[in-house]
Amino acid sequence: MNYLHPKTKIYLLIVAIFILTIVLEYSTPVVYVFSYFYIGSIILASYYLPYRAVIAMTILAIILAILNLFIPQIKLDSYPIIANR
Repeated sequence: MNYLHPKTKIYLLIVAIFILTIVLEYSTPVVYVFSYFYIGSIILASYYLPYRAVIAMTILAIILAILNLFIPQIKLDSYPIIANR
């Protein structure tokens, strides 16, 4: 009763990890850094996706991590918070 192709399962896992990281990143205060979890989906994608897709995911992860400094609330008054990004 397994209807999904094995590669489809991997793609869904990559997307799920990425979405879970985004939810964790933006639902917690700025001092908590969950950006490191993007690495899991990027490493997994590097085995199964083309090179350009992995680069695009990496750039998206960088943008989302930096954007977290501004989206919930602007919090640029602490150098360790900026350095963690």
